[in-house]
Amino acid sequence: MDHLSGTAELHGYVAKKKPLLTPCHRELRLRFAREHLNWTWLDFANVLWTDESRLTLFQTDSPTFVRCRHGETLHQDCVAPTVKYGGGGIMMWGAMSYNGTAFLTKVKGHLNGAGYINILENSAIPSAHLLGFGDNFWIQDDGAPCHRSRLVAEWKAENNLRCLSWPPQSPDLNPIENVWRDVKLGLKQLREQNLQELEDNVCNIWNNFPIRKCHSYIRSMPRRVQAVMDARGGYTKY
Repeated sequence: MDHLSGTAELHGYVAKKKPLLTPCHRELRLRFAREHLNWTWLDFANVLWTDESRLTLFQTDSPTFVRCRHGETLHQDCVAPTVKYGGGGIMMWGAMSYNGTAFLTKVKGHLNGAGYINILENSAIPSAHLLGFGDNFWIQDDGAPCHRSRLVAEWKAENNLRCLSWPPQSPDLNPIENVWRDVKLGLKQLREQNLQELEDNVCNIWNNFPIRKCHSYIRSMPRRVQAVMDARGGYTKY
C-alpha cells in the first residue's frame, strides 16, 4: 500500500538536459567550489569568461509556439521549418565579464592548439583590455583539448596568464553559458536565409547584449559555488 501511495504522487515531466557527471567530475567540481567559496562577486568580476559555441542556421533544440487561426497551422508563417543537420552552422568564440561582452571571433575549421593561441593573442587579451582589466585579470576556459594542449600551456605561462583551474562538465558555473543561451534565444526570433545572415545576427545580438544581464550573471557566482557545495559536486539549478 505504501508503495502504491508513493507511486501515485509521481508526476511526468521533461527531463532536464545536464552533462554526465562521474564521481571524478563531482570531486573536481567540489574541489573548485571549496577553493572559491570565499570569493565574492567582485572577485569573479575580475575574470574574463570565455567559451566557444556552435550556432546553427535553424535553431531546433526546443518547441516553437505560434498563434494562428483554425486551419492555418500549415501556413508558411505558422510552421517551424527544419533542415537536416540544422542547415549548417558556425562556431564562434566569445568573451565576457561583469563589464559586458567583448570580442567575438569566428572559428574556422577544427580548432587546435595553434589556432587557440591565435585567439588568445588576438581576441582574449584585447578583450580583457577592452573590458578594463589591463594586465591584471584571471582567464577562464574549459577543458577542451585545444585549451589544454602543451603548446597552449607553455604560451600561457610565457605570457603570465592567470587561469582558473576549471572543473570538467561545469557549464552551470560558467556565466558565459547564460550569454550564449540568450543569444540563441534571440536567434529564434529571426529567420536567417544563409550562414552570412546567421553570423551577422549573432554579432548584432552579442554586440548589443544588455550589460545588466552580465551584472546579474556575475553577481550570481557565489550562489552557484554554494549550490555546488550543497550538491556535493552534483547538479545544480544553474
